[in-house]
Amino acid sequence: MRGWIIYKQNEMLLRQEAYEIHRLLEVAKEENIELQVFSPDQFDLTVTRDDEKSILIDGKRQELPDFVMPRMGAGTTYFTLAVIRHLERLGVYCVNSSHSIETVKDKLFAQQILAEKNLPTPDTMLVKFPVNVALVEKQIGFPVVVKTLSGSQGSGVFLSKSPGEFDDLMQLIEATSPKANIILQQFVKASHGRDLRVFTIGGRAIACMERNSNGENFKANVSLGGVGKLYPITPEIE
Repeated sequence: MRGWIIYKQNEMLLRQEAYEIHRLLEVAKEENIELQVFSPDQFDLTVTRDDEKSILIDGKRQELPDFVMPRMGAGTTYFTLAVIRHLERLGVYCVNSSHSIETVKDKLFAQQILAEKNLPTPDTMLVKFPVNVALVEKQIGFPVVVKTLSGSQGSGVFLSKSPGEFDDLMQLIEATSPKANIILQQFVKASHGRDLRVFTIGGRAIACMERNSNGENFKANVSLGGVGKLYPITPEIE
């Protein structure tokens, strides 16, 4: 079996901190799966009516793999999505799909879908400048989590503990990036510095990981020094 990972760096330039990519490569080797890493800019897209079984990478024809794993996160550009869509149209199984990636890239849209499915999520509000602090306090409350609309690994996420602190932050953002897309979310005190990541395949929970922050940080991201450990799948999680 052959597979590709689409990542911001190709296999020759992989940094040591790209932990998850190195782990995927290690496990693939153990399972006798041929796994390669390519960056989006290595691809050239040509759309034809012919039933092609290959794609251009670094200017050369490459036979299509059995599957592709996009691992671009918030760095998923239009070009990256176009590459994934192209591979899907050629019959390559992509995990996750281009539709899923495009959906979760927008945090507000993702929250709207979760709320529509009646899943428990923090109250969320889209920022409109100038910000009405009193309205935010009434609708969301303080402390409040401030997030950029797209982002990953804890970047672009802040905790404003008071109306005054929040107002200062909003004025700074408005002055420097007036077109910035920002969302506000209810702060869940019970999950301070701790969260669960549930991995699903085909709508079924197959694994769960608990992440805990290292110190007083309210963010539990492993990329920020947090620690992850196996967590049992409970009936509630299922």
